[in-house]
This record gives sequence, C-alpha cells and structure tokens, in this order.
Amino acid sequence: MWRIDKGAALAVIITVALLSGSSAALRTGIALADPDKLAWSIVATPAPGQPNNIIVSPSEVNSIVIGTDGNTMYSLDIPNKRIFKSLDGGSTWPVQQELGARLTEAGAYLPAWNIAIAPDDPSFIVAVTDGNGAPNGPKEVFASNDGGTSWNRVMSGLVISPGPPDEFISSVDISVDYGGNRDIAIGTRTGTGNGKVWVAKIGVVVHTWKDQGITGDVVAMKFSPTYTSDLSLAIVYSNGSGTYVNIGIRDTSANTTN
Repeated sequence: MWRIDKGAALAVIITVALLSGSSAALRTGIALADPDKLAWSIVATPAPGQPNNIIVSPSEVNSIVIGTDGNTMYSLDIPNKRIFKSLDGGSTWPVQQELGARLTEAGAYLPAWNIAIAPDDPSFIVAVTDGNGAPNGPKEVFASNDGGTSWNRVMSGLVISPGPPDEFISSVDISVDYGGNRDIAIGTRTGTGNGKVWVAKIGVVVHTWKDQGITGDVVAMKFSPTYTSDLSLAIVYSNGSGTYVNIGIRDTSANTTN
C-alpha cells in the first residue's frame, strides 16, 4: 500500500511557506533562496539595449529540463510544436538540433506536452506527445537514449481513457540506471480524481506499462535520487477528498509499488 509520508508533506508545506515569505523580495525583483548561497533576479527578455539576447525567435517556451552535466538542456515550445536542444548551457539552440522532426519520423504526433531527462544521463529523455495531432492532449510516450536523435514509442500495456472525461498524461519522471535498467513513471489526470500512476521498465527489453494501483489526479511525481538503494517513488495527487503526498517503495522485479 502506498503511504502518506508526513516528512514529505511537511517539506512541501515548508517550501510553500518560504515562497510565500519571499513575496516582498519578489516584488522588489530579488528572491533570496539562501542569503549566503543563491539569489534570484529578474532578467528581461528582450532587455533594453540588448537586442541580441533573443536566441530563438519565434518561440514560446513552456518548460525546460537541464541535465546534470550542466550543459545539456531541452526546451518545449508547445504552440509552435518544437523541441529545442542546447549543448552549451543554453547559450545556443541550433536549428539542426531541433527534435520535433525526429519525433514525427518515429510516429509521434506533435506537440510534445512534457519532457523528462534522466538524472544520471542527459542523453536519456522521455517525451509525452499528443494523441492525434489535432491536438487532443498529452496521451503518448516516446523515449530516446541518444539525446533525441532516435525515438521509440513506449505504449505497450498503457491504457489512456478517451473519456468522457478525457484522461491526460500530467507528469513524467525517469529513474537513475540500476543494473542496466531504468524505470519511467507517468501520472494521469481526468479532472475528476480518477487518474493513475503507471510505471514501465526500460533496459535491453522494454517491459510493458503496469498500473501501480493508486487512484487520483496526479500533479507531480519524482523518483528518489538514491533510487538504487531506497527504490522510492514520491507522488502528489488529488481527488474529491483532498491533495496528498505519498511515497511508495518499488518492487522492480514485479514492477509494483507498495
């Protein structure tokens, strides 16, 4: 059985409290994450007198993921149906590294709605793509182990309800490598609290997706950074009763979560 972890819930509450407490600093343009280590400031894009700080135009950036190498970045542009890639920490985003065409060659429909990057390999990425290109929302999963040069559709066993109400993939994450394998988790939402958590193992053979036995609209999920030792998967989900933070312990052989 999944369990509510009070420590994790407390961490979420503290984070929200800290962000709320920094509102005055945000209004002045500076947010102090840690006065001794890190400060955030507003950067205007474009900025007056700096016409060259627009790197890709036109573009509407919806999300960015950053590899642990500090150089590899992927950026989603949902309205323009593009996936940008940078290998120099975001300084340049070459047109030839745009990955949308590679995804469509593999059978995906654009736009890509979400993207995740492996915490130990910036070349291993997972994209959540549109169901039919109409668009009709995030419903399919594609994985790449070479930085988006080639993609594989990962849908065996995954059941996304066409509705009503429509079910959509709302979150995605990738575990660290363990013995040549790694897990991919997705969460879904319906708007009525009937979403699910699914996990697939990817290694030499792509194993089928398996429902992890929890019901609720998934808001966020994350594999533990020390997954090889603790096998933990944390999720935030909601239903008609409230919003919950749960941590499950994975049985990677059976592909179940308890």
